[in-house]
Amino acid sequence: MFCCGRPSVKETYRVPDESPSQPDKNATAAAKITEDVKGPAPVIPQPAPKPVPLEQAKLPVPQSNSPSESSKTVLRNSNSLKTEVPASKDAPKSQPQRDTGFQTMTPAQMAKEVQQLTWVGHGGYGAVYKGIWQGASIAVKFTVTDYLDLQGATAHEATLSKMLSHPNVVQTFASRVALLDEAFLKEVFDGSTGKDAMPVDSFKSGDGFGSPYGVNSTTLEFSDVLTHIGARPGHYLTQMIMEYCDRGSLHQAIVKGLFKSSSKWNNKIAMRALLRTAREIAQGMSHLHSCRVVHGDLKPGNVLLMSSRADRRGFSAKVSDFGLSTYCMASHISVTRWSTVSYMAPEAFEGHLNMGSDTYSFGVMIWEMYTGQQPHAGMQAAQIVMGVQSGTLRLEWPSDSDPRIVELVESCIRKDPNDRPTFLQLIQQLTNLEAEVRAASSDSHASSSGTASATAAAAAAMAARGLVTDGMK
Repeated sequence: MFCCGRPSVKETYRVPDESPSQPDKNATAAAKITEDVKGPAPVIPQPAPKPVPLEQAKLPVPQSNSPSESSKTVLRNSNSLKTEVPASKDAPKSQPQRDTGFQTMTPAQMAKEVQQLTWVGHGGYGAVYKGIWQGASIAVKFTVTDYLDLQGATAHEATLSKMLSHPNVVQTFASRVALLDEAFLKEVFDGSTGKDAMPVDSFKSGDGFGSPYGVNSTTLEFSDVLTHIGARPGHYLTQMIMEYCDRGSLHQAIVKGLFKSSSKWNNKIAMRALLRTAREIAQGMSHLHSCRVVHGDLKPGNVLLMSSRADRRGFSAKVSDFGLSTYCMASHISVTRWSTVSYMAPEAFEGHLNMGSDTYSFGVMIWEMYTGQQPHAGMQAAQIVMGVQSGTLRLEWPSDSDPRIVELVESCIRKDPNDRPTFLQLIQQLTNLEAEVRAASSDSHASSSGTASATAAAAAAMAARGLVTDGMK
C-alpha cells in the first residue's frame, strides 16, 4: 500500500490559471486490459466541474424499498454531511446503515486537527502521513479532488471503513472534508497557518520512554502536505484519520522473507507464522462479508501489520484500504473499476464481483506468502487476463511444496466462485492446519529416508494434478 520515500517540497506556491482535468470514470475495457500490471488504466480527460460550496452539496441517496419512507439528505449545523437511508425490508440484519461519513470543517480547522506530520507513503488515492491526533499516534490520509464525489473511491472508503469495526480491520476514527480557497492557501504558504505548537525535541535521556512531545526533526508543515498532493483553490481536501500500523505492510514482510526459514526461525515456525497471519486476514475478511461488503482489492499491499505481543511474530494483521469496496446484496454486483490484475478473479474481468472474488484474491496472496514470488511476474496484463479467463494460466508451485498448502490455495482459486470456500470455512481450515504443524515432530534428526519419501510423495501428488510445470521440477 505504501511506497517509501520523502516528497519534494516546493519553495513557493502559485495559483494556476486553469484547474486540472477530471478523468473519465468509464474508461474502456480495452484500456484496462492493456494497462501495466502495476499501473493505472489510461483515462480520457474531461472538463472539471465547477466547485460547489459544501453547504450546497447534495448527496446521492439510494432509493428505499419501502414506499412509506423516503430517503433524505441531512445537513446538520454545517458540521457534518450524513445520508440517512431507511433499511430495506429484504436486507440482512447484519447490513450496516449507509452514512457518507464526512464531517465538514473549514480548511483552517483541518490544518490544526493533526500535528507533527511525518511522511509514510502513498496509499490508495492519497498520501499517508503519521501524526498526533488528540494526543495519540495515528495515520492520516489526505486526498484532493476537483469536486465532491460522494460515490467515488474516497467516499466509499470513508463510509465503509468507519462501520467495519473488527480487531483485524484497520479502524477509521474520523473523516473530514474542506473546500480550499485562495485566501487560506496564501495564509498557509505565508507561514501563518498550520504551524505546530509542540517543539522539536532532540534531547536523549536514555530512560527508554522517548520524547514526551513525540516529535522529531522530520516533522512537516501543513504547507508541505498541500504542496505534495497538489492542492489548489477550489479543490476539496479530504482527511481520513486511521489506526497507525507501525510494522508496515504484508507485502514488505514477504519481501523480507518473513515466512521463510532463516536465522530467526526454522521451517516449522515460519509455517506457523504464515498460517497465523493468513487466519487473521481471513477473520477480518469474514467480518466484511458478514456486513455484505466485498473488499474488491485484497492483496499484500492492502494488509497492514501492527505491533503485538500475542505471539512470536510480534505483529497482528489488519485488512485495509476500502477504496474499491462495495455492498453486495445479491449473488454478484456489477463494477466498472479494476483492481490489481494479478489478484483478480476470472469473473472480475467481466465486470462482476461477489464474495468469492475476495476468496480468489486471498488464495493468490497465500501463494505469494508461501513462495515469496509475485504472481505471474513478468507477464503483461493482457496475457494475465486472457490466461486467467481461459483457465490456461495457473500458479506454479515448487516441487517440494507442502501439499496441504497447495490444496488450500487451489480450492480458493477455483474458476467457479460458488466452488470456493467461505472465509468462515477458511478460518477453520487454517486453524486445523496450524494445529497439525504445531503437533508435528520438530526433531531435526529425522531420518533422511523418511523425509525423502514424504517429499517424493508430495511432488508426485502435485505432478499428477498438473500443478508443477517443467520449469519448476
